[in-house]
Amino acid sequence: MPDEETTTPQPRLPVPAGKPDLSRRPAGPVPAAAFLSQLIAERDRLAPQRARRRAPLGTALASYGSTARQAIRRLPPGYRTALTV
Repeated sequence: MPDEETTTPQPRLPVPAGKPDLSRRPAGPVPAAAFLSQLIAERDRLAPQRARRRAPLGTALASYGSTARQAIRRLPPGYRTALTV
C-alpha cells in the first residue's frame, strides 16, 4: 500500500466556502432562460440560433388530411380485449 505522503493529489471539485447569501435572491418570479437569451440576442442584434421549421401550407394541410383519413386502428387478428368464459 503506497504512503499517503508519496501519492500525487487527485483533482477535486470546488466546494463553496460558506453559506449562500439568500438576501440576493430575486423578489419575483425568474424569467425563463430561453426568453432571456432571446432578449440578449435581440439587444446585440445577433442572428437567430436556428432557422424556423415551417413547412409550406400545402405540405402541412396534406399531413393533417392524411391523418384524418386513416382508418380506425384495431388490434391484430388473434388479440382479444375481453375474456369469454
